[in-house]
Amino acid sequence: MKPPSVFLVCLLLLNQASAAVYFLNFGNGGDPLNVPTTVQDQTNSPYHTENPSFAGTVWNNLTTADVGSGIVDAAGASSSLGINLGVAPSTGSTSINLAAQPGGHSAVTGTAFSSNIYANNSVGRYAIFSNSTANNATTNRIALGLQISGLAAGTYDIYTLTRNTNTSSAQTFQVHLGTSASAGNFDFSGYSSESISMSTGANTAWVDNTNYLKQTITIADGEFLNIAVDGTSGQTRGFLNAIQIVQVPEPSSLLTAGMAGSFAFRRRRR
Repeated sequence: MKPPSVFLVCLLLLNQASAAVYFLNFGNGGDPLNVPTTVQDQTNSPYHTENPSFAGTVWNNLTTADVGSGIVDAAGASSSLGINLGVAPSTGSTSINLAAQPGGHSAVTGTAFSSNIYANNSVGRYAIFSNSTANNATTNRIALGLQISGLAAGTYDIYTLTRNTNTSSAQTFQVHLGTSASAGNFDFSGYSSESISMSTGANTAWVDNTNYLKQTITIADGEFLNIAVDGTSGQTRGFLNAIQIVQVPEPSSLLTAGMAGSFAFRRRRR
């Protein structure tokens, strides 16, 4: 009989290969700055840390512009995803206006954190942010948001990297996840959310709820995924460094994959 550990490995490998995985890297896309070109930089991420055997290394290098087409998955295959970025219209607003683009990008980030997980052109080192005016003031609390279209119905793990890497001060962000049935502006006040507080360091390894957030959301057929990042302490603007979107296999898929792995194992033993 096959040992349980081998069975579980078969499940993991088969389902990693079939699940949809997308990597979005924000900052100064199209410029050599913030574009991971080495395998070391491409695999320096929360999802790769959790799943070292995952072979996908392709990142979509984006900036503050919307992307209507051309997004690829982690293996480089084309997809139907679209990205629409926006910001809140005023201080403290929970509505994201998708007609307004974020005002800041990576040219002024990445100076205080440039080693360990933020070394070289790491996907977490640079960021876009909601606006370029005075930061860390209650009069300038402007959230950043994005809407993602084209995701298949299912449950997804969302890994969000949000940090102002131009300062070593402690900072706290709130990351809101929700869906909408149609494209357009959205209000994130009723969304599921989590807070992440980062100390002056927290850069030696990727750790959930220390330098990134992992959240789970279920998307119905035809729905749009909405994400908003709101600075609450130490940073009052919304920052966004990278997002990893990973589809969670359904239980039926796990069972089918497990049976296939078990059958293949028995055939090899004969």
